[in-house]
Amino acid sequence: MMPRASIGGLVFADHGSRGFVISPDGWQGWDEGVDVRGDESVRPTSHGAFDDARYLSARVVTIGGTILADTPAELQHMRAQLTGLLADGGPGRLTVGSEGDSQWADVRLSGRTAVKVRGSTRTDAAFQVSFWAPDMRKYGELRSLPGSTVQAYQYGNFPATPVIEVTGSMPSGYMVASQGRQFVVNQALSSGQTHRIDLARGWLYRGSTLQSGAVDVAESFTVPGGGKPVSVVLTPVSGSGQMTVKVTDTYI
Repeated sequence: MMPRASIGGLVFADHGSRGFVISPDGWQGWDEGVDVRGDESVRPTSHGAFDDARYLSARVVTIGGTILADTPAELQHMRAQLTGLLADGGPGRLTVGSEGDSQWADVRLSGRTAVKVRGSTRTDAAFQVSFWAPDMRKYGELRSLPGSTVQAYQYGNFPATPVIEVTGSMPSGYMVASQGRQFVVNQALSSGQTHRIDLARGWLYRGSTLQSGAVDVAESFTVPGGGKPVSVVLTPVSGSGQMTVKVTDTYI
């Protein structure tokens, strides 16, 4: 059974007598992997190629099926809703699955949205819409794990990059470490303040303000999938503090 999908107030499902109904072959790109890209340099005087890093490409999700309406006027309204979806170029959040067991990705339109009215009653139409997810990962449950030493985990199938919030009184800074990687902050942290470490970018925020010159070492680390825990440790230079490791189930 295909999942339920929603975006921008519209719901797509694989059954129903009214609404946006996905056809049996109309769900593509979400459950599959994505293309792999990278340069290939062949070995000029031997077999094979030089080893080089490979990276995953953006994800394209296509939904196709039938719009079912009760009246021709309702069909025109639903067609306008679909053709207007993300038409301003802005992103939207595509959520797939049922409440409590869903994944999401932020997407933009990938191509022309097609709607073709059919039948003499003019109460149904074929449709197809495609979305482009520049971040090919799919995200699920967010966990907030507090402590000065945290066993961080996530149940996806792809490494997740956590966000770490740090509080306390540490006048000489601190270090957050995991798996031999270090993020060393030289800026004092006072009671009532919060540092937010964005490991995906190697950036440090105090409140909502990006800090400059406050980080001595910015080594990123990830949390593996499959529920395997890794230790994340906060070590103050002086004083005391606590952190909250925020990690999201991450899938490919």
